[in-house]
Amino acid sequence: MSIQASELLAWDPVLDYAVLRIPDDCGRPPLRLAKDPLQAAPGQYVPVNIVQHPAGRPKQFAIRNNLVREVKGDEVQYFTDTRSGSSGSPVLDDFWRVVALHKASRSVSGVNFQGRTTAYVNVGTTIMAIRHHIQGLHADLWDEIEPRGA
Repeated sequence: MSIQASELLAWDPVLDYAVLRIPDDCGRPPLRLAKDPLQAAPGQYVPVNIVQHPAGRPKQFAIRNNLVREVKGDEVQYFTDTRSGSSGSPVLDDFWRVVALHKASRSVSGVNFQGRTTAYVNVGTTIMAIRHHIQGLHADLWDEIEPRGA
């Protein structure tokens, strides 16, 4: 099912997000957004899930064995199995709330995951960073995205 966007409402190339207007009657409920910042203490791995359409191909799920490595500023790093072309995919917590938007993978050194050295981590922009950016520029738009009391 293809849904046609009618308007570009907000974007930021550094945070790597865009908000598009789509029809209200698209037949799908919106994803819920996390209301609190994602937190992961050093050494504590928080599970996340990714729903992706890499390069426009069929939907792929990365669930359960995907763990947050670090949350620092506007960015979250996590270990998961994503494919090229998955930028913009929602990063979801175990309650299926959006905690970040996937944007890339990054090469790293000296990082271990499950007892093995890894050369890459995935990187996303926290939904809180996106929220604050939109609220700072378009408060009315954020109220439309996430109505108060919702």
